[in-house]
Amino acid sequence: MRRKLKKYQAFVTKRPKLMLEIGFFLLTLLVVCVSLSPVLRQAGWPQNHEGFAFIDRIAVYADHMRQGDLFPVWSSADGIGMGTPLPLFYHKLFYMVTGPVYMLSNSIKFTLIFGIGLFMTFGAYGLRQAVKKITPQTSIIFIAPQLFLLSNYTYTDWLVRGAMAEFSALMVVPWLLYWCLILVVDRHFSLWIVPVLFVLYMAHNTMALYSLIPLTIAYAIFLTTQKKSNLPRIAKKSLLAVGLFVLLMTPQLVLQKAFIKDYNPSKVTQSGFEASENFLPAKLYVYNGNYQWLERPQDITVQVDIGTVIIICGGTAFLLVNLIGRRKKAFAWLRKQVAERLIFVLFLPSTVFIVLQLHYVKQLYQHIGLLQYLQFPWRLLAFITPLSMLVAVFVIIQTHNTRIATGLLFVWALPFLIFSPIWQQFQYGFITPKMIEGVIAARPSGTGSSLMGIGEYLPRIYYDNKEVGTLDTLQLYADMYHQGRQTAVLEGNCTVTQTDRYRFEPLILRFKVTCEGPGVIALPISYNNFTQITSGSNPKKSLTYFRKPTDPRILMPISKCKDTIIDVKLPTIGRMIANQST
Repeated sequence: MRRKLKKYQAFVTKRPKLMLEIGFFLLTLLVVCVSLSPVLRQAGWPQNHEGFAFIDRIAVYADHMRQGDLFPVWSSADGIGMGTPLPLFYHKLFYMVTGPVYMLSNSIKFTLIFGIGLFMTFGAYGLRQAVKKITPQTSIIFIAPQLFLLSNYTYTDWLVRGAMAEFSALMVVPWLLYWCLILVVDRHFSLWIVPVLFVLYMAHNTMALYSLIPLTIAYAIFLTTQKKSNLPRIAKKSLLAVGLFVLLMTPQLVLQKAFIKDYNPSKVTQSGFEASENFLPAKLYVYNGNYQWLERPQDITVQVDIGTVIIICGGTAFLLVNLIGRRKKAFAWLRKQVAERLIFVLFLPSTVFIVLQLHYVKQLYQHIGLLQYLQFPWRLLAFITPLSMLVAVFVIIQTHNTRIATGLLFVWALPFLIFSPIWQQFQYGFITPKMIEGVIAARPSGTGSSLMGIGEYLPRIYYDNKEVGTLDTLQLYADMYHQGRQTAVLEGNCTVTQTDRYRFEPLILRFKVTCEGPGVIALPISYNNFTQITSGSNPKKSLTYFRKPTDPRILMPISKCKDTIIDVKLPTIGRMIANQST
């Protein structure tokens, strides 16, 4: 009887926490549905900056997974049907999550809704954890994460731009900030920074690069709180974290290095896509009165949420009014903030990211080449948005008055609802389900091929010993496609025909070749060292192939033959490992 009574008492004690967890989950689920309502109201998917690209990438991952290739390194559909190592170099997390969903559901709309909703939920929980490190106030812990899902840049990423990779990274950033707060507030170095940083890298490698800014600031602040006697232990743990992260990264980096000789993904900064050339006027981050949600698909807003700006500015003014003329109170407040260091871990990285939006730092981008991969400085809103929300939370709790804090919370939330796109109707067209199905259905025949990047994953091509840029490479690929020169006979009297593609992403391509004598043929496949070519008459023997600096295709010497079947086995991780072992 006593045991039962103790169990009941334990259940009653835990019940409020359980109810809060259920309440937060249900509220998050409701807000996710509300956030997605603009696309739930209509069939298909709205026009966006990426067009079909993210849909194609989902289909690429799904079809590879159907064939047991769980971690694809090559897409046969990209490069206008000639293939590229896009899956190896491009951001992976969103597509690794949604690929299996599409494989099982065969519905792009359901896959996108499920994937976006899942990442939103993940992001909301991350911001909740971060907020809990700043305040225990339940109302703020409940509401702030929901506002994150309704924020301008969240909508901009998934709805306007169709930037699903960056959107997934945006939803991982709160977990990174949570770790930074643990480091500074709890003064505890946790090794779970390793999976967080790895997941962020898998989501978007450029966002992972820029995450070093808040990480470095938080780490430096953390070190100022430690005694000298603790430094050796901290150094060992830090080195362990770095070692584990490098260990996780090594397989991917090794695979990428294997392709670097023939591919140059750093070309992503060419053709005007350098961060130093894409600054926007600073005033647009504060207010952009000309922007209207869902009015024109090509438009974009970089305005920080007006509710957050009001709270930060208004709350700071309120705080200053209370402190001015009260020296003792002001000095006591400052001493407390310096001792706790919370203010530094929130305001310092926010300030750095804001400064990086200004054209005054153009030379910084130009002198540090890695920073140029950001392409557009406003992409740092992926950090500014969650950071500004945490700053708003910090400002609200400085009132030390529950009623005032609740009132400020209401003032903060109201603009998110009033100015949300959930009330707007699309003034532009949708990509209909038939269009989506048509594009995917056309792929097996090779007639629906397109590019899923901006040419940065096409092979290196050299004219006069100089590597040509993305625009020239794109033009060459487009010309070969439109002029029917992807497959060609370069020497001899030969005919080459390709059997119909039976899959969206075949792992093996088959050709029938007839030659009256020796010759050289060009296959419609972007050159790489990891393709294996065999003959139907002798499938165990690999045939030789080569390339010319001016030609991106696989070139193959052929002897006299008639109706010879050639199988081209495209790169997979398994084949790459097998090739290296032999």
